Amino acid sequence: MMTQGPNLIGIHTNTKENEETQKFVNWFLNTSLTWDNNESKTPAQYFTESASYILPLKETFTGSNNKGQSGKNDGKNSNNTFKAKALELFKEQSENKIVGYSDPSDFRGGKFRESIGSAFNATVNSHVDFNTFVANFRANLGSGYDK
Repeated sequence: MMTQGPNLIGIHTNTKENEETQKFVNWFLNTSLTWDNNESKTPAQYFTESASYILPLKETFTGSNNKGQSGKNDGKNSNNTFKAKALELFKEQSENKIVGYSDPSDFRGGKFRESIGSAFNATVNSHVDFNTFVANFRANLGSGYDK
């Protein structure tokens, strides 16, 4: 399974910036605010609903303390079939039933995703086997990925 989304990458710089990053994460996950529709929810809950995003927290999959998801839009109770399926796959990943892959935060990430799409489209349209799919994918990536 390919995973993708906003990432919070912690990079140690200095004590002051580390503390400010911790304050932001605490605010994002734990501070309840009133939003446009007069509902009270955390910024994480607002973000997940607005972006149809699944916040990868333990609570999302166990149902306890639901910091990142608010009930009506958590994927389980959503009319969004894609989000419900994604939640199911993430749950399987959290139980080590499947392996997730996330491309590294790198300037080449877009090229990598575009190459997967191109190779997949070529495979679907021409009914080629898996080995041909991989060969097409590698060809689309170019020599910069050959390591």
